[in-house]
Amino acid sequence: MLQLVSCCGVWTLILVLVSWRLIKISRTAFNHLQRLHQIPCSNCLFFTGDYRLKCTVNPVIAMSENAIDCRDFIVKSDPTPNYVVHTFAKKCPNKCPNKKAFASKN
Repeated sequence: MLQLVSCCGVWTLILVLVSWRLIKISRTAFNHLQRLHQIPCSNCLFFTGDYRLKCTVNPVIAMSENAIDCRDFIVKSDPTPNYVVHTFAKKCPNKCPNKKAFASKN
């Protein structure tokens, strides 16, 4: 009977320790995610949305935790997504009023 009680006590201790560790890991992950959600790059005027050059002013710190206190941050006034600019640039030759001038430049 004593072995059964000590066995249950050991398993209870193990369960408590594992639960405590999981709670601690969850809190750490939650705090880290809150910090990452403070990165303002996607709302910045200089953010391009292109994976090759994310920011035209500070490309090294763009979309990282170092960008949270970026001194060059300017709120983007136009709410349209950045991909609209890229698709417009591709369609420009078709919509240009002077197609001959565009063709001579390229």
